[in-house]
Amino acid sequence: MSIIVVRTDASRGDEAVGLGYHISGAYQEEGNHIMTGRFSSMDAEFYALVRGFWAATNYAELVDECIVYSDAEPMVEKMRGNAAVWGKWEERKQSVDWLLTKFDTADVRWCSRVQNQRAHELAKQALYTARDRKI
Repeated sequence: MSIIVVRTDASRGDEAVGLGYHISGAYQEEGNHIMTGRFSSMDAEFYALVRGFWAATNYAELVDECIVYSDAEPMVEKMRGNAAVWGKWEERKQSVDWLLTKFDTADVRWCSRVQNQRAHELAKQALYTARDRKI
């Protein structure tokens, strides 16, 4: 049984957010991305989750299971259906549910910041790049 683990994180600044993801297990990949604008912490963490999950879909045909971790517990609870969702969060949950269907078995789970260190570093790196570019 082959598994991939995706860890995601976001780092927020005044005018940009850095998104980071780290994929490990049967396949390895990592990356980061800059989004410009103002975002709440929850919004930024959601976009990081989707960015990492989307990258993982490249391996959907090759693995049996995908587990996606985030250290943003309230957002994870919304995506797992354990917290009320409405408005934009209802649509966001539907997006994550669609990504879950790409794998035979997939789940979104919470992890501590310590367990999420590499994704955190990648998100910070993207944010610092945005600051250097004065985005």
